[in-house]
Amino acid sequence: MLLMEYLARELLAEAGLAIPRGVLANPSTDWSGVAFGFPAVLKAQVPAGGRGKAGGIKVVADRNEAREAAKALFALQIKNLSVEKLLLVEKVQVRRELFVSILLDRGLKTPVVLFSTEGGMDIEEIARTRPEKIVRVPVDPAVGIRDYITRYLLDRSGLDAKYFEPLHDVLRRLYNVFWNNDCLVAEINPLMIDTDDRFIAADARINIDDSALPVRHAKIFSLRDVLEHDPRVLEARKYGFLFIPIRPEGSIAIMSNGSGMLMASLDTLQQRGFTARSVLDLGGGATADRIAAGIGIVMTQAGVQGLFANIFGGITRCDEIAAGVRTALEKLDDDQFIIIRMEGTNKARGREILQSVPKHRLVLVDKLSEAAGVMAERMVRA
Repeated sequence: MLLMEYLARELLAEAGLAIPRGVLANPSTDWSGVAFGFPAVLKAQVPAGGRGKAGGIKVVADRNEAREAAKALFALQIKNLSVEKLLLVEKVQVRRELFVSILLDRGLKTPVVLFSTEGGMDIEEIARTRPEKIVRVPVDPAVGIRDYITRYLLDRSGLDAKYFEPLHDVLRRLYNVFWNNDCLVAEINPLMIDTDDRFIAADARINIDDSALPVRHAKIFSLRDVLEHDPRVLEARKYGFLFIPIRPEGSIAIMSNGSGMLMASLDTLQQRGFTARSVLDLGGGATADRIAAGIGIVMTQAGVQGLFANIFGGITRCDEIAAGVRTALEKLDDDQFIIIRMEGTNKARGREILQSVPKHRLVLVDKLSEAAGVMAERMVRA
Protein backbone atom coordinates (compact mmCIF):
# COMPACT_ATOMS: atom_id res chain seq x y z
CA MET A 1 0.00 0.00 0.00
CA LEU A 2 1.56 3.24 -1.18
CA LEU A 3 0.74 6.02 1.27
CA MET A 4 -0.01 9.54 0.20
CA GLU A 5 2.54 12.08 1.38
CA TYR A 6 0.41 13.51 4.19
CA LEU A 7 0.10 10.04 5.77
CA ALA A 8 3.76 9.20 5.20
CA ARG A 9 4.67 12.48 6.96
CA GLU A 10 2.68 11.37 10.00
CA LEU A 11 4.73 8.18 10.31
CA LEU A 12 7.98 10.16 9.99
CA ALA A 13 6.85 12.67 12.62
CA GLU A 14 5.83 9.89 15.01
CA ALA A 15 9.37 8.50 14.64
CA GLY A 16 10.83 11.88 15.65
CA LEU A 17 11.94 13.08 12.21
CA ALA A 18 11.65 16.81 11.48
CA ILE A 19 9.08 17.72 8.83
CA PRO A 20 7.91 21.13 7.54
CA ARG A 21 4.71 22.49 9.07
CA GLY A 22 1.75 21.73 6.87
CA VAL A 23 -2.01 21.74 6.53
CA LEU A 24 -4.22 19.33 4.59
CA ALA A 25 -6.77 20.93 2.29
CA ASN A 26 -9.84 19.90 0.30
CA PRO A 27 -11.94 21.92 -2.18
CA SER A 28 -13.87 23.63 0.63
CA THR A 29 -10.84 24.66 2.73
CA ASP A 30 -10.74 28.24 4.04
CA TRP A 31 -7.15 29.34 3.37
CA SER A 32 -7.34 32.14 5.92
CA GLY A 33 -6.64 29.63 8.69
CA VAL A 34 -3.09 28.78 7.57
CA ALA A 35 -0.90 29.05 10.68
CA PHE A 36 2.46 29.63 8.99
CA GLY A 37 3.75 32.21 6.60
CA PHE A 38 4.29 32.39 2.87
CA PRO A 39 5.84 31.57 0.46
CA ALA A 40 4.71 27.96 0.77
CA VAL A 41 4.51 24.82 -1.36
CA LEU A 42 1.19 23.35 -2.48
CA LYS A 43 1.28 19.62 -3.33
CA ALA A 44 -1.32 17.36 -4.93
CA GLN A 45 -1.97 14.25 -2.83
CA VAL A 46 -2.19 11.17 -5.02
CA PRO A 47 -0.72 7.67 -4.49
CA ALA A 48 1.76 8.04 -7.35
CA GLY A 49 5.18 9.46 -8.08
CA GLY A 50 6.12 12.09 -10.65
CA ARG A 51 3.83 14.78 -9.27
CA GLY A 52 6.28 17.56 -10.02
CA LYS A 53 6.62 16.62 -13.69
CA ALA A 54 2.84 16.40 -13.96
CA GLY A 55 2.37 19.93 -12.59
CA GLY A 56 1.14 18.72 -9.21
CA ILE A 57 3.48 20.86 -7.08
CA LYS A 58 3.23 24.68 -6.96
CA VAL A 59 5.14 27.33 -5.02
CA VAL A 60 2.67 30.00 -3.87
CA ALA A 61 3.53 33.48 -2.62
CA ASP A 62 0.40 34.24 -0.55
CA ARG A 63 -3.10 33.01 0.34
CA ASN A 64 -4.70 34.40 -2.82
CA GLU A 65 -2.17 32.61 -4.98
CA ALA A 66 -2.73 29.44 -2.93
CA ARG A 67 -6.49 29.62 -3.62
CA GLU A 68 -5.95 30.00 -7.37
CA ALA A 69 -3.32 27.25 -7.52
CA ALA A 70 -5.61 24.95 -5.52
CA LYS A 71 -8.40 25.36 -8.10
CA ALA A 72 -6.03 24.30 -10.87
CA LEU A 73 -4.66 21.34 -8.90
CA PHE A 74 -8.10 20.00 -7.98
CA ALA A 75 -8.93 19.96 -11.70
CA LEU A 76 -5.72 18.05 -12.50
CA GLN A 77 -5.37 14.37 -13.37
CA ILE A 78 -2.04 12.76 -12.42
CA LYS A 79 -1.47 9.33 -13.94
CA ASN A 80 -5.25 8.98 -14.33
CA LEU A 81 -5.79 9.79 -10.65
CA SER A 82 -8.04 12.63 -9.52
CA VAL A 83 -6.69 15.11 -6.99
CA GLU A 84 -9.01 15.23 -3.97
CA LYS A 85 -6.60 16.49 -1.31
CA LEU A 86 -3.80 19.05 -1.24
CA LEU A 87 -0.98 19.53 1.24
CA LEU A 88 0.26 23.07 1.87
CA VAL A 89 3.65 23.10 3.59
CA GLU A 90 6.01 25.85 4.63
CA LYS A 91 8.89 26.49 2.25
CA VAL A 92 12.23 25.50 3.75
CA GLN A 93 15.25 27.75 3.28
CA VAL A 94 17.49 25.07 1.89
CA ARG A 95 21.26 24.76 1.81
CA ARG A 96 21.39 21.30 0.22
CA GLU A 97 19.08 18.48 -0.87
CA LEU A 98 19.84 14.80 -0.27
CA PHE A 99 18.14 11.51 -1.10
CA VAL A 100 17.79 8.62 1.33
CA SER A 101 15.79 5.43 0.98
CA ILE A 102 15.54 2.13 2.81
CA LEU A 103 14.07 -0.65 0.73
CA LEU A 104 13.71 -4.40 0.81
CA ASP A 105 16.19 -6.01 -1.58
CA ARG A 106 14.61 -9.33 -2.50
CA GLY A 107 17.82 -10.59 -4.06
CA LEU A 108 19.90 -9.97 -0.95
CA LYS A 109 16.93 -10.78 1.31
CA THR A 110 17.76 -7.83 3.52
CA PRO A 111 17.02 -4.09 3.81
CA VAL A 112 19.32 -1.82 1.80
CA VAL A 113 20.06 1.88 2.32
CA LEU A 114 20.31 4.04 -0.82
CA PHE A 115 21.88 7.45 -0.40
CA SER A 116 22.71 10.28 -2.77
CA THR A 117 23.73 13.91 -2.56
CA GLU A 118 21.55 14.52 -5.65
CA GLY A 119 18.26 14.80 -3.75
CA GLY A 120 15.11 16.39 -5.10
CA MET A 121 15.71 14.98 -8.56
CA ASP A 122 14.45 11.98 -10.54
CA ILE A 123 16.44 9.26 -8.80
CA GLU A 124 15.67 6.73 -11.56
CA GLU A 125 17.28 9.05 -14.09
CA ILE A 126 20.33 9.50 -11.86
CA ALA A 127 20.61 5.73 -11.45
CA ARG A 128 20.57 5.37 -15.24
CA THR A 129 22.93 8.20 -16.19
CA ARG A 130 25.13 8.66 -13.09
CA PRO A 131 24.94 5.47 -11.02
CA GLU A 132 28.10 6.42 -9.13
CA LYS A 133 26.06 9.16 -7.41
CA ILE A 134 23.98 6.58 -5.54
CA VAL A 135 25.59 4.72 -2.65
CA ARG A 136 24.13 1.37 -1.57
CA VAL A 137 24.78 -0.48 1.66
CA PRO A 138 22.90 -3.52 3.06
CA VAL A 139 21.63 -3.52 6.64
CA ASP A 140 21.87 -6.57 8.88
CA PRO A 141 18.35 -6.86 10.37
CA ALA A 142 19.84 -8.31 13.55
CA VAL A 143 21.66 -5.06 14.38
CA GLY A 144 19.99 -2.34 12.28
CA ILE A 145 21.71 0.98 11.53
CA ARG A 146 25.19 1.20 13.03
CA ASP A 147 27.85 3.93 12.92
CA TYR A 148 29.83 2.23 10.16
CA ILE A 149 26.88 2.50 7.75
CA THR A 150 26.62 6.26 8.16
CA ARG A 151 30.42 6.72 7.94
CA TYR A 152 30.48 4.62 4.77
CA LEU A 153 27.73 6.74 3.18
CA LEU A 154 29.53 9.97 4.05
CA ASP A 155 32.85 8.69 2.74
CA ARG A 156 31.48 7.32 -0.53
CA SER A 157 29.21 10.30 -1.26
CA GLY A 158 31.72 13.01 -0.35
CA LEU A 159 29.34 14.68 2.09
CA ASP A 160 31.12 16.62 4.87
CA ALA A 161 31.86 14.47 7.93
CA LYS A 162 30.39 17.21 10.15
CA TYR A 163 26.96 15.86 9.14
CA PHE A 164 27.58 12.46 10.74
CA GLU A 165 25.39 12.99 13.82
CA PRO A 166 22.28 14.43 12.10
CA LEU A 167 22.49 11.95 9.20
CA HIS A 168 22.95 9.01 11.56
CA ASP A 169 19.91 10.15 13.55
CA VAL A 170 17.81 10.37 10.37
CA LEU A 171 18.90 6.90 9.25
CA ARG A 172 18.10 5.32 12.61
CA ARG A 173 14.66 6.90 12.76
CA LEU A 174 13.85 6.13 9.12
CA TYR A 175 14.92 2.53 9.64
CA ASN A 176 12.55 2.33 12.61
CA VAL A 177 9.74 3.53 10.34
CA PHE A 178 10.72 0.91 7.75
CA TRP A 179 10.98 -1.94 10.25
CA ASN A 180 8.06 -1.16 12.56
CA ASN A 181 5.60 -0.63 9.70
CA ASP A 182 6.63 -3.62 7.54
CA CYS A 183 7.62 -1.32 4.69
CA LEU A 184 8.83 -2.33 1.28
CA VAL A 185 10.15 1.22 0.84
CA ALA A 186 10.64 4.12 3.27
CA GLU A 187 12.10 7.07 1.37
CA ILE A 188 12.78 10.76 1.93
CA ASN A 189 13.36 12.84 -1.19
CA PRO A 190 14.43 15.48 -0.70
CA LEU A 191 16.05 15.25 2.70
CA MET A 192 16.84 18.95 3.10
CA ILE A 193 19.69 20.56 4.98
CA ASP A 194 18.40 24.00 5.88
CA THR A 195 20.42 27.16 6.46
CA ASP A 196 20.83 26.20 10.12
CA ASP A 197 22.21 22.78 9.13
CA ARG A 198 19.09 21.00 10.34
CA PHE A 199 17.94 17.87 8.47
CA ILE A 200 14.30 18.12 7.39
CA ALA A 201 12.21 15.46 5.61
CA ALA A 202 10.59 17.61 2.93
CA ASP A 203 8.82 14.75 1.13
CA ALA A 204 8.23 11.09 1.84
CA ARG A 205 7.36 7.90 0.01
CA ILE A 206 6.28 4.92 2.08
CA ASN A 207 5.04 1.63 0.66
CA ILE A 208 3.79 -0.97 3.16
CA ASP A 209 3.61 -4.71 2.49
CA ASP A 210 -0.08 -5.47 1.88
CA SER A 211 0.16 -8.85 3.61
CA ALA A 212 1.06 -7.13 6.90
CA LEU A 213 -1.74 -4.57 6.86
CA PRO A 214 -4.87 -6.38 8.11
CA VAL A 215 -3.34 -7.84 11.26
CA ARG A 216 -0.35 -5.67 12.15
CA HIS A 217 -1.45 -2.22 10.97
CA ALA A 218 -5.21 -2.07 11.34
CA LYS A 219 -5.35 1.74 11.44
CA ILE A 220 -3.56 2.14 8.12
CA PHE A 221 -5.48 -0.79 6.61
CA SER A 222 -8.76 0.94 7.48
CA LEU A 223 -7.75 3.84 5.21
CA ARG A 224 -7.05 1.67 2.17
CA ASP A 225 -10.41 1.91 0.43
CA VAL A 226 -10.79 5.59 1.37
CA LEU A 227 -7.49 6.39 -0.36
CA GLU A 228 -8.18 4.35 -3.48
CA HIS A 229 -9.67 6.20 -6.46
CA ASP A 230 -9.92 3.47 -9.10
CA PRO A 231 -13.38 1.84 -8.90
CA ARG A 232 -12.06 -1.36 -10.50
CA VAL A 233 -9.48 -1.77 -7.76
CA LEU A 234 -12.26 -1.45 -5.19
CA GLU A 235 -14.51 -3.85 -7.10
CA ALA A 236 -11.72 -6.40 -7.36
CA ARG A 237 -11.07 -6.22 -3.61
CA LYS A 238 -14.64 -7.30 -2.92
CA TYR A 239 -13.73 -10.65 -4.44
CA GLY A 240 -10.26 -10.84 -2.93
CA PHE A 241 -8.59 -9.99 -6.28
CA LEU A 242 -5.69 -7.67 -7.00
CA PHE A 243 -6.41 -5.36 -9.95
CA ILE A 244 -3.41 -3.44 -11.30
CA PRO A 245 -3.81 -0.80 -14.04
CA ILE A 246 -0.87 -0.85 -16.46
CA ARG A 247 -1.28 1.44 -19.48
CA PRO A 248 -4.47 3.39 -20.34
CA GLU A 249 -3.86 2.85 -24.06
CA GLY A 250 -3.58 -0.93 -23.68
CA SER A 251 -5.95 -3.13 -25.68
CA ILE A 252 -5.47 -6.45 -23.88
CA ALA A 253 -5.93 -7.67 -20.33
CA ILE A 254 -4.25 -10.50 -18.44
CA MET A 255 -5.68 -12.65 -15.67
CA SER A 256 -4.02 -15.34 -13.59
CA ASN A 257 -3.99 -16.86 -10.11
CA GLY A 258 -0.45 -16.26 -8.93
CA SER A 259 2.02 -13.42 -9.26
CA GLY A 260 4.65 -15.57 -10.99
CA MET A 261 2.27 -16.77 -13.70
CA LEU A 262 0.88 -13.27 -14.03
CA MET A 263 4.29 -11.66 -14.58
CA ALA A 264 5.38 -14.39 -17.00
CA SER A 265 2.21 -13.81 -19.03
CA LEU A 266 2.68 -10.04 -19.02
CA ASP A 267 6.34 -10.26 -20.04
CA THR A 268 5.66 -12.74 -22.85
CA LEU A 269 2.90 -10.66 -24.43
CA GLN A 270 4.71 -7.35 -24.03
CA GLN A 271 7.78 -8.85 -25.72
CA ARG A 272 5.54 -9.55 -28.71
CA GLY A 273 4.53 -5.89 -28.87
CA PHE A 274 1.22 -5.95 -27.01
CA THR A 275 0.33 -3.33 -24.41
CA ALA A 276 -1.67 -4.50 -21.41
CA ARG A 277 -4.39 -2.24 -20.09
CA SER A 278 -4.45 -4.08 -16.76
CA VAL A 279 -3.70 -7.33 -14.99
CA LEU A 280 -5.80 -9.20 -12.44
CA ASP A 281 -4.48 -11.64 -9.85
CA LEU A 282 -7.25 -13.99 -8.73
CA GLY A 283 -5.27 -15.36 -5.79
CA GLY A 284 -6.36 -18.68 -4.33
CA GLY A 285 -9.75 -20.36 -4.50
CA ALA A 286 -10.80 -19.09 -7.91
CA THR A 287 -14.36 -20.47 -8.07
CA ALA A 288 -16.51 -20.28 -11.21
CA ASP A 289 -18.53 -17.25 -10.11
CA ARG A 290 -15.39 -15.38 -9.00
CA ILE A 291 -13.65 -16.11 -12.32
CA ALA A 292 -16.68 -14.77 -14.20
CA ALA A 293 -16.65 -11.65 -12.03
CA GLY A 294 -12.93 -11.15 -12.61
CA ILE A 295 -13.35 -11.37 -16.37
CA GLY A 296 -16.14 -8.81 -16.18
CA ILE A 297 -13.91 -6.38 -14.26
CA VAL A 298 -11.09 -6.38 -16.82
CA MET A 299 -13.12 -6.76 -20.03
CA THR A 300 -15.49 -3.86 -19.42
CA GLN A 301 -12.58 -1.41 -19.72
CA ALA A 302 -12.94 0.77 -22.79
CA GLY A 303 -10.71 -0.37 -25.65
CA VAL A 304 -9.92 -3.85 -24.33
CA GLN A 305 -10.35 -6.40 -27.13
CA GLY A 306 -8.72 -9.56 -25.83
CA LEU A 307 -8.01 -11.34 -22.55
CA PHE A 308 -5.33 -13.91 -21.83
CA ALA A 309 -6.36 -16.07 -18.86
CA ASN A 310 -3.52 -18.21 -17.54
CA ILE A 311 -4.98 -20.23 -14.67
CA PHE A 312 -3.82 -23.21 -12.63
CA GLY A 313 -6.63 -25.47 -11.45
CA GLY A 314 -5.26 -26.61 -8.13
CA ILE A 315 -7.69 -25.81 -5.33
CA THR A 316 -10.25 -25.06 -8.04
CA ARG A 317 -10.88 -27.72 -10.69
CA CYS A 318 -10.48 -26.90 -14.38
CA ASP A 319 -14.13 -27.77 -15.09
CA GLU A 320 -15.16 -25.04 -12.63
CA ILE A 321 -12.73 -22.61 -14.30
CA ALA A 322 -14.29 -23.44 -17.68
CA ALA A 323 -17.80 -22.86 -16.34
CA GLY A 324 -16.77 -19.40 -15.13
CA VAL A 325 -15.22 -18.48 -18.47
CA ARG A 326 -18.29 -19.66 -20.38
CA THR A 327 -20.58 -17.62 -18.14
CA ALA A 328 -18.45 -14.50 -18.56
CA LEU A 329 -18.37 -14.80 -22.36
CA GLU A 330 -22.17 -14.63 -22.51
CA LYS A 331 -21.98 -11.05 -21.20
CA LEU A 332 -19.10 -9.76 -23.33
CA ASP A 333 -19.33 -7.90 -26.63
CA ASP A 334 -19.21 -10.06 -29.75
CA ASP A 335 -15.90 -8.57 -30.87
CA GLN A 336 -14.17 -9.45 -27.59
CA PHE A 337 -12.38 -12.77 -27.17
CA ILE A 338 -10.55 -14.84 -24.56
CA ILE A 339 -7.42 -16.93 -24.91
CA ILE A 340 -7.17 -19.39 -22.04
CA ARG A 341 -4.48 -21.70 -20.78
CA MET A 342 -5.49 -23.90 -17.87
CA GLU A 343 -3.67 -26.74 -16.19
CA GLY A 344 -4.63 -28.95 -13.27
CA THR A 345 -7.41 -31.20 -12.02
CA ASN A 346 -10.14 -32.12 -14.52
CA LYS A 347 -8.43 -30.34 -17.40
CA ALA A 348 -10.00 -32.66 -19.98
CA ARG A 349 -13.48 -32.03 -18.59
CA GLY A 350 -12.84 -28.31 -18.63
CA ARG A 351 -11.86 -28.39 -22.28
CA GLU A 352 -15.06 -30.31 -23.07
CA ILE A 353 -17.17 -27.61 -21.45
CA LEU A 354 -15.51 -24.93 -23.56
CA GLN A 355 -15.91 -26.81 -26.84
CA SER A 356 -19.42 -25.38 -27.15
CA VAL A 357 -18.13 -21.80 -27.18
CA PRO A 358 -17.78 -20.30 -30.70
CA LYS A 359 -14.20 -20.43 -31.98
CA HIS A 360 -14.07 -16.68 -32.66
CA ARG A 361 -14.84 -15.99 -28.98
CA LEU A 362 -12.47 -18.43 -27.30
CA VAL A 363 -9.14 -20.11 -28.06
CA LEU A 364 -7.63 -22.83 -25.86
CA VAL A 365 -3.83 -23.07 -25.74
CA ASP A 366 -1.48 -25.43 -23.91
CA LYS A 367 1.65 -23.29 -23.81
CA LEU A 368 2.34 -19.71 -22.85
CA SER A 369 4.21 -19.17 -26.10
CA GLU A 370 1.12 -20.18 -28.08
CA ALA A 371 -0.93 -17.43 -26.45
CA ALA A 372 1.28 -14.72 -27.94
CA GLY A 373 0.94 -16.18 -31.42
CA VAL A 374 -2.81 -16.47 -31.19
CA MET A 375 -3.11 -12.95 -29.79
CA ALA A 376 -1.10 -11.68 -32.76
CA GLU A 377 -3.55 -13.32 -35.14
CA ARG A 378 -6.68 -12.08 -33.37
CA MET A 379 -5.86 -8.55 -32.34
CA VAL A 380 -6.73 -5.53 -34.43
CA ARG A 381 -3.60 -3.47 -33.91
CA ALA A 382 -3.77 0.31 -33.73
